[in-house]
Amino acid sequence: MSDGVSSNTTVAYDKLTVDLLIIAKLQPGETISTPNVTIVNRHNWTSWLYRRITRETKHSTINFIENIFHKAVEHLENNKNFTEIATVSEALRGFAVLKDTYSDDELLCGKISRVINEMDARLQVCSRVFAREQIMEQLLADQNERLKQERLEQEKLEREKDEAEAYEKFLVTESLNNDKSRNASEAYFREGTESEDSILSISPLNSNLVNVFATLSSSPPLAITNNRVMNGQNGPNGLNKKYPQRRPWRRTMKYI
Repeated sequence: MSDGVSSNTTVAYDKLTVDLLIIAKLQPGETISTPNVTIVNRHNWTSWLYRRITRETKHSTINFIENIFHKAVEHLENNKNFTEIATVSEALRGFAVLKDTYSDDELLCGKISRVINEMDARLQVCSRVFAREQIMEQLLADQNERLKQERLEQEKLEREKDEAEAYEKFLVTESLNNDKSRNASEAYFREGTESEDSILSISPLNSNLVNVFATLSSSPPLAITNNRVMNGQNGPNGLNKKYPQRRPWRRTMKYI
């Protein structure tokens, strides 16, 4: 339903706009034929005859044009369009030409001047209101743009702050990991050193073993003899007669 009303309103104003454009083209000696809103020459006998037949008068013509202006300005006040103000202003200048056309009728010329002054005043009010609202809209748009820029800047600062905090946490974590790795390495090497120290620690038994090994490493070759030979069981030839010479089964090490 609302769409139908809006469509009808648009069509009606389109018709008003066409009428205003026609009025704006008036020249001295011309007037408007109201049935079909056309420009006619007031001094042409065919136009005079046609207006007589359709019962048109100069007063009905002025009233018809005045009604067009009222509807147009009312539409302007409701829709606030600077372009439409210019269209109405042009039509008023064309309407003022009718004072030359009907210069022989002072009363009618006075009415034309009254309509023009009234419409001019309403147009000026509309212009001021529209200009003020336009300024307010521009200020509001500028404010919204400024707030948007401030919001973007704040978001940028917060993002940079978060990135800096994240990087700082990363450095702290990396430092802790490095400390742990270093401590683990130091503990590992310390345990290895302690193990070596415990192995090489000198006890009385270990001391004897160390002395023995040290002596062995520094003494001459060992003389290996048979126990029986050492016990005087050899014969005259230095051989054991009771026991044939064989590889001794027991050997004794003696330090020479």
